[in-house]
Amino acid sequence: MNIKEEFSTLIYFFKGYFNQSVSWNDLDELLMDFKESEREQLISLFLEEIQKLKQIYDNNDKKTWNAINVSVKENSMRYFRFDRAMEFINQVKSVFIDKEVVYNVYSRMASKQKM
Repeated sequence: MNIKEEFSTLIYFFKGYFNQSVSWNDLDELLMDFKESEREQLISLFLEEIQKLKQIYDNNDKKTWNAINVSVKENSMRYFRFDRAMEFINQVKSVFIDKEVVYNVYSRMASKQKM
């Protein structure tokens, strides 16, 4: 798995929005800014990557998580620890709860799996 390609939008979010200069307390506001500022296609890719993150977390795949953490750290100077995964994922879900956006993401993921 090429982490930088598989999670390029997540890395972009950390680099441009959620880097070391901001607090976890600002995450909701940063997610709202991302949602309001970025193209719909980028938001859909971001949500797909969040779903992959959830699968990695659910599988307790710390090796892959550590590789993601290294890429995030290289680009944003922020650690993305495994023990804060669900906090991050849940905050993303709470901001992006728009059913149409979520439906589009899951529809695209399902069609990719059929290929």
